[in-house]
Amino acid sequence: MKSWLEEIEERELKKAALSANTEQRIQLKTEKIAANYLQNKDHYENFISNLTGLVQKANSLPNDEKKDFSQIDIQLKDTNFNNKLTVFSSSTRFSISKKKYLFFGNVVFRFKHIRVFYFSISKELGKINIEYKEKYLSKGNQLKHIKEDSHFSYVLDFGILSDELAYQIINWLAFKSEINELHIKKQI
Repeated sequence: MKSWLEEIEERELKKAALSANTEQRIQLKTEKIAANYLQNKDHYENFISNLTGLVQKANSLPNDEKKDFSQIDIQLKDTNFNNKLTVFSSSTRFSISKKKYLFFGNVVFRFKHIRVFYFSISKELGKINIEYKEKYLSKGNQLKHIKEDSHFSYVLDFGILSDELAYQIINWLAFKSEINELHIKKQI
């Protein structure tokens, strides 16, 4: 029968082996992503800079022209894999008025409508990770909005990154089009 000291030592050895295995998998994935980025760097950087330029144009519009979205944010996130994760996001607020009781008037429910686009380099050679989501957050009240939250994630060829896609994304982020007007999956 093992003593409690031997059991603890055995558990620690297993943890160390798992940790080394995890580090090795992370290293391998990081190397694959770096090779993919090296091969497709120009295409990715051109697309991101084109989309960033469109965002800056949209953000510089007069306030009455951009009342639907107020600001589109861009963030470059650091990740363990160094996969050049770039996030584009926007939001708008709206209210829904519903009758509470027959004689007592209306109740106003407030929501925040969020749209987010993620771009990152895939570990698969010649591929890019594209993810986008749309979410409705209620303020204070737990009323569910009529529309459902959406979340889509794809691993696609770099060829999908085009000027047309950049315009579709900026229109969607600026709340000028709906999610069914994004033709990402149709361009595969």
